[in-house]
Amino acid sequence: PPGMFCPPPWLRVRTGGLVSPGWRALAPHPSGMRNQEGYWTVLARPFTLLALLFLTAGIILGAWWAYMELGWGGYWAWDPVENASIIPWLLATAALHTIIVEERRGKLSRVNVCLMSLTTISAFFATYLVRSGVIDSVHAFGDGGVGTPLLVFILMGLLISFWASFQTPANGKELSGLDSREGFLVLTSWLLISLSLIILVATMWPVITKLFSTGSQGLTADFYNRVCLPLCAALIAMLAVCPWLSWTKGLRDKKHYLICMLIAILAGVALWFFGYRKPTPFIATIAAIAVLTGVGFLFADARIRAQKNTVAAFGVHFGLALLVIGTAFSGAYKQESDITFSLNEKVAFASYEITMTALDTGTKPGYEYLEASLEISKDGKKIGTLKPQRRIYEKFGSNQYAEADTIPSLVNELYASLLGLNGKDKALVKISKNPLVNWLWIGGTLMCLFPFLGCLRRRREREEE
Repeated sequence: PPGMFCPPPWLRVRTGGLVSPGWRALAPHPSGMRNQEGYWTVLARPFTLLALLFLTAGIILGAWWAYMELGWGGYWAWDPVENASIIPWLLATAALHTIIVEERRGKLSRVNVCLMSLTTISAFFATYLVRSGVIDSVHAFGDGGVGTPLLVFILMGLLISFWASFQTPANGKELSGLDSREGFLVLTSWLLISLSLIILVATMWPVITKLFSTGSQGLTADFYNRVCLPLCAALIAMLAVCPWLSWTKGLRDKKHYLICMLIAILAGVALWFFGYRKPTPFIATIAAIAVLTGVGFLFADARIRAQKNTVAAFGVHFGLALLVIGTAFSGAYKQESDITFSLNEKVAFASYEITMTALDTGTKPGYEYLEASLEISKDGKKIGTLKPQRRIYEKFGSNQYAEADTIPSLVNELYASLLGLNGKDKALVKISKNPLVNWLWIGGTLMCLFPFLGCLRRRREREEE
């Protein structure tokens, strides 16, 4: 399918896009040409934004492809190659936030040089993880002889990055406290860095355990969910507060901040009343609602709308909040079951009634297929038909591939994946009800579109200069 071919090249743009910010951060400082070449953060920003844009697009498209084509009903499995794509995203996002502190407050110059360099190196590390054979993954390749040179290059890059960072003149300015926007931006960046470090260590855990045991031991998705998701909930909660803080100390707009918090509290009461009480999704959802409300208030301000780079930043926050809500509900409150259907047999699932009306085989150009037709009804009314397939492609031998089908909805999306036959005229089908899953794709799309505004704004500023 076309969606399969989009993530790899877009993720590859990530590596090329993050190279330029890295060398722009490193080169001026040891050479002493910082003033002659211009302020590196301004020069590097468009490249960083574009790289982050394509990286986000690759991650979202990869998740969508896994959801629609692999037939397991999920979109993120904490696979090592998936993790390799999220680490540069976390580091680049952290760098963008600390760069704001440097540009606005003249602080963290050494941190930014180091962090941007690490972001570039993390992109090469992703290539190393895929091409070295050091980690087993369905997405990775075997060792093609490039693993060792890449590892040497990465280690040398780390040494140069730390050395260049210490060559950067220290400004000696003290950071503001946590009751300021500056403090929250720094804390947000450290949280992003911590997440990337946790994911890195967990991904390399099979390699690390070989050092002190006879065999490697991998970590399951349960570990990542228990450790990383609470940190992600804390991160979105910080995004709900940060825009309302002044740069030095305290709130700058108490009225709108209190309104946002009140709406979030009311949303929390409603969620609790309707039974959505799992701690991490609960906190993440009410924080995301606070972010959505806050961005709405900010966009209502004409002065904010006039600043395209600020609109871009808050637009990404808006998309991230939608993505968090979609992830929180579709992950924690998903209902699924493997059901054996006989022809014309009615089966109850959640609040739906499902009847398999046909089980057909056929041939289309390039593949043969087995298809189950499932009629979905609710409260006696037909709401749609699901037609999941199993396919055997001519060019891939006897291997079978799933082709899932959905009844799209912004509330509860029904998902079906045909697992195979279970006797004559019986089909085994995975049926899922995925609440708010499409908010994830909508939010991810917005996160890919809004950064263009930041790039255009910077471009116009340079032309005016």
